[in-house]
Amino acid sequence: MKKGRKPLQVILADDHHVVRAGIRSIVEGSGACIIAETDDCEEAIHLVLAQQPDIVLMDIQFPHGSGIDATRRILSAAPHIKVLILSMHDGEHFVTGALEAGASGYLLKSVLAHELVAALHAVAKGECYLSSGITRPLVERALRTPKRPPEALTAMQRQIVALSGQGIHMKEIGDRLKRHPKTIARQLRQIMDKLGLRNPADLLRYAMREGLVPPEQPRREKGF
Repeated sequence: MKKGRKPLQVILADDHHVVRAGIRSIVEGSGACIIAETDDCEEAIHLVLAQQPDIVLMDIQFPHGSGIDATRRILSAAPHIKVLILSMHDGEHFVTGALEAGASGYLLKSVLAHELVAALHAVAKGECYLSSGITRPLVERALRTPKRPPEALTAMQRQIVALSGQGIHMKEIGDRLKRHPKTIARQLRQIMDKLGLRNPADLLRYAMREGLVPPEQPRREKGF
């Protein structure tokens, strides 16, 4: 960090305390400053929007939320903030999902400390940083994917998409969300129109890509 330059302001979101401690040590050792940290996806969004850091270091999976969905919501409200995804997963759907959500980089947790520091500084300069462990063909496919602006789904709509993506019937979704099944059906149609989706298969793919449904989640193939 050059003399007189304000250190990078970083918020760290990861649900493993030991991982956060290690990342904090590396980040602060590089001269950057972690101004807040959390193990909760929703809290991460509130912290970021309240404190406006330069960069968010975001895990991709939380017990009760998705780092991809959080990234989309953060950038929808504050597009100037940079999000660097940190994950143990190198699957194509994770990487492309993160980039489509607007993340400025994707870093595997297996990287050495110097690569994390390099990624932070690259992202701070407006560059896109992808971990050296991610294969070139995957990167090319991800970068060829047309970028869409963050979708402005409400919290209720995200819940409906997540439950529907798991193959749960509209009546059960209505019971869980305390809404009439016809209201859920109407919401689903509105969501699909909003996202430009044509059928339940498109909705499932969207839910998987955005991290609203874990890729290993068993699903029942049901229509509306």
